[in-house]
Amino acid sequence: MFKRQKREPGQPPAWKSPKDLAGAIKGALPLDANDIFEQTEVAPQGFVTVKLRTAWIENQIRQLFETGLRFSADSPQRVVIDFSSPNIAKEMHVGHLRSTILGDTVANLLERLGNDVVRLNHVGDWGTQFGMLLEYMTRHELTVVVVVVVVVVVVVVVICVC
Repeated sequence: MFKRQKREPGQPPAWKSPKDLAGAIKGALPLDANDIFEQTEVAPQGFVTVKLRTAWIENQIRQLFETGLRFSADSPQRVVIDFSSPNIAKEMHVGHLRSTILGDTVANLLERLGNDVVRLNHVGDWGTQFGMLLEYMTRHELTVVVVVVVVVVVVVVVICVC
């Protein structure tokens, strides 16, 4: 829960609407932005939408080819990419493919640049399940060994049913 801070009379509000913030972002674009952007707009919801000039895109691509494409990181690093991460409490659907493909693509690009990439598929939404499990353990004075056996049995049953 967030609480709005009190302000003195006559003091402007500390926050702005998304549309006002988007307008400020648009206004802060560099003066030479007209060479880059064909069109910039602030949507009613507060999005800043831009359309790049075709000539600018062509120039950027031409410069890449003239200077040579460089496919190596200046200083390779270890990078952790957490992607896909479906919610185990809900059904899988085609939308999970998008995250999986995008995450794998980003990981492949970073590897190609020479980075040490660790792919991580975080299985999320265990909070409620483990909270309920701990509450049950406390109430019934169960040990961790008993709970592990129960969890293994449940996992085996789920795998067999699926």
